[in-house]
Amino acid sequence: MLIPARTDTSYFHDYIFHGKADEVRFIRGRLTFTDEDGNPTKDAKGRPCSAPFPSAVVIWRSKDMAQSLRDMVLDLIKDRDMTANEIAATLSDRGQQVSRSDVGPILTKAQAAGLIRNAGKRDCSVTGRSAIAWKAEKEVFHGNKPNHKGNPAGEL
Repeated sequence: MLIPARTDTSYFHDYIFHGKADEVRFIRGRLTFTDEDGNPTKDAKGRPCSAPFPSAVVIWRSKDMAQSLRDMVLDLIKDRDMTANEIAATLSDRGQQVSRSDVGPILTKAQAAGLIRNAGKRDCSVTGRSAIAWKAEKEVFHGNKPNHKGNPAGEL
């Protein structure tokens, strides 16, 4: 959802901060507006029209989708270490609508919960650059379902 980035308002704190939104992406600069042909619209003084406030894109995901994606990520890295870009590329190859920016928060939460560990840096096969590789902890898996002591199945 595209919204004004008014972090001083109660709605921002009540509905977005405090873990209610899965992601907040702040847009650098002000949005500008165009006509149907893509030409910048102008105000009465001939200046390009832009939003009078900063903007942000707020993302809420369904719990089922987030859980399913988390399980897919953990399943991928249970047998081998992978970078975030490699995970995203593998899931995309399997038909999932996933990008690197979707995988990063999952890895961060999973590491905080003790479900995965940093396996060190190596060259990423997707980008060719040095990146952190991630590996699932062995005790996380009981059967085929990810789990963790003190963490009910499916919760991070």
